[in-house]
Amino acid sequence: MFEKVKDSRKNLYALGFCALFCFICVTICSRGSFLYSFCDIRDENCFYTVGKCMLRGDVLYQDIYEHKGLYLYFFYMLANLISQQSYIGIYIIELFIGTAYLFTAYKISGLYLSRFSYSMAAAALTAFFTYTPKVYFGGGQCDEFALLPIAITIYIAAKYFKKDYPEKISPAKVIFIGILTAVVFWIKYTMLGAFAGLVIYIIYKQVKNKTYKNIAVYAAEFIFGFIIGSMPAILYFGLNNAFDSLFQVYFYNLLFIYNPAPHGLGVMLLKMLKSPSYAAKILCPSISLLAALLYLGLYKGKRMKGEERFSLLCMYLGNNIMVGMGCNLQYSQECLYAFSVVGIVCAFLFLFDNFQKTKEICLKLLKPAQKIISDIKEKSSTVSLVIYLGFCFAVCALFSNDDSNIKTCGIIAAFAYLLIKLSDKPESVFLKKHTLNTFIKIKYSIIAAVFLSTKIFSLNLGFILILILAVTELIYDFSSGKLQFSAIKEKTSSVSENLRKKKSFSKVLPALCLLIFTGTVFANCKSLYCMGKKLEDYPQYQMSEIIKNSGIEDPAIIHYGMVDSGIYMLTGEYPPCKYFGYYSIKLDETEQTNHEYIDEGKADFIVACKPLENPSKFKIVYSEDYKFYDGYEPTLYLYQRI
Repeated sequence: MFEKVKDSRKNLYALGFCALFCFICVTICSRGSFLYSFCDIRDENCFYTVGKCMLRGDVLYQDIYEHKGLYLYFFYMLANLISQQSYIGIYIIELFIGTAYLFTAYKISGLYLSRFSYSMAAAALTAFFTYTPKVYFGGGQCDEFALLPIAITIYIAAKYFKKDYPEKISPAKVIFIGILTAVVFWIKYTMLGAFAGLVIYIIYKQVKNKTYKNIAVYAAEFIFGFIIGSMPAILYFGLNNAFDSLFQVYFYNLLFIYNPAPHGLGVMLLKMLKSPSYAAKILCPSISLLAALLYLGLYKGKRMKGEERFSLLCMYLGNNIMVGMGCNLQYSQECLYAFSVVGIVCAFLFLFDNFQKTKEICLKLLKPAQKIISDIKEKSSTVSLVIYLGFCFAVCALFSNDDSNIKTCGIIAAFAYLLIKLSDKPESVFLKKHTLNTFIKIKYSIIAAVFLSTKIFSLNLGFILILILAVTELIYDFSSGKLQFSAIKEKTSSVSENLRKKKSFSKVLPALCLLIFTGTVFANCKSLYCMGKKLEDYPQYQMSEIIKNSGIEDPAIIHYGMVDSGIYMLTGEYPPCKYFGYYSIKLDETEQTNHEYIDEGKADFIVACKPLENPSKFKIVYSEDYKFYDGYEPTLYLYQRI
């Protein structure tokens, strides 16, 4: 009884911390949060518009066109119920889903990590890896809503193979997995790879164990759960007599007409081989995922049985393969981060099992760097400090997924080392005299070197150099030829003991950790350039004001060559037709809509990202160059009917 109370209290604490982690990450990184005056993410605006139309009675696929799944628009219908004039609705939904997702990550890590602090660290790192990469795209994407059901399935599978295997899987668990599969299916079915991988592995284990009857039982239970999870969609399209539209748009068009640009897994791999900087942008945020792949596939750890490893590996590979084959991996990578916690746990377990071996390997690898480190230690401790600082900034830049930052920080370190080699008395250069003139000379020489280097060099050689230099000097003492782990451990222990004695510090420590976490998220947020930007500074706002002040009642507004950019939200208007913007699927109906509303002059206003081919019935009332969140830089035009 006492243990249950203790576990409940621990779970409550964990839920509170997960809510806090989620609040920090989503508030800083989501463009729907109150820190941003406007969201220029075209997909999110399109989803908002479709959700608003569905609230007034339009039927998805039949009356309003978009090719994502129905359950995604249920979320946006709820967001519109909260507010139709701001993005606060989707922000609140992100907070609830994100908290549940991080709590699930905590529960997954708790299966393998014995300490509460380790599991909370895993949850915090999961939040960082999930919300800060570029593929998060400011939030509100369909992949984000699939994170929770995928994470819950990972937890169910991991817990079963750890504690219950080879016992039969309970019907409730199989049915629940079927329900979760249906939820993801009706959001975006290219994200079903994790479920497919788990099903394949379970079938394999039944065949291997010759328990063939279990396959039929599991299949019936899974299908039953899938039907339960699909009931809202079945009722929605059945009551609205829209099964034909559902089949045409969500299945036929996407499977046989949709022809995305060649950004699949093979093309991505070729690009990464040709361009190290491109590989860094794709792989750096995926460090935890790579750790999961290596540990689960190659390492036979003591803390994770073979069935646990290979079930998770099948889910992970299924997710990657299905997403990579179906679409642009860089764009749709977000759902893969449901496995971040698996990689983080694997990294912890590997270190726990191989600490001594890791020390020995480091010792062998660091010996070739002896001359470089000796030069640094002999000539200037200040230069070492510069290299340490460069290393810290370089690590932050690495996780920021910004190639130019990595170059800049690496070149600073390389430049510092170059000064050692070129100067007979480097200490006199590095502020030994503490004069203002010397400081100014160093400051501007470094800035000049960084600027020239980033313009000339295309590889991150500086970053590689700083990584080697800083790590070797930190953990290896060349005078004794030994690793400095023991000395570091003694110093750390003494410091920790002193801090424990100071009760005031123990109270401040959690707040300090949260402050560091918040600062790290801030430093790696990809939307910081929009934070603090006024609503009036957006061209979408300027165009909406022109439309609202035109005196036209219920103006017909369509988009040409682009997806909804937020005009319908800012004006409070609805699309006048089923096909109200540009779609990645080329359809004859879209061309007919363009002809009807543009060539025949049926539209009152046209928002375009390129000049109209036949503007005889329209005039340009506004134009401005604009750069969207994804780097797309069109000239935005607002046409008004003459």
